[in-house]
Amino acid sequence: MTSYRFSPIQDEITFRAALEYIAVQADKMARIVLGRALSIDTLTIFAHDDGEYAFLDTVVRRYGPVSSFTHGVTLYIASDFTPSSIVLSFWAYANPTQSV
Repeated sequence: MTSYRFSPIQDEITFRAALEYIAVQADKMARIVLGRALSIDTLTIFAHDDGEYAFLDTVVRRYGPVSSFTHGVTLYIASDFTPSSIVLSFWAYANPTQSV
């Protein structure tokens, strides 16, 4: 498996750092491609393996109730988490190693 900047996510500090990074980079990308910021209210983390998915499952559920947007192996959480001044209404994690 290829190692990525935040993988595997095995603790809450790395988890929060990954969310911050994803939020900031998504905002930067929108500004570069579109020339303006977009309203980002949902982020999804795709787990790299079953162990990372299991860890995310225990951490993510602490941040809010399960949303009705949940489907298949993607769990959405209704939250007011604010990474880098970007207010997230929902965020999700998914296990791409499982079929939907």
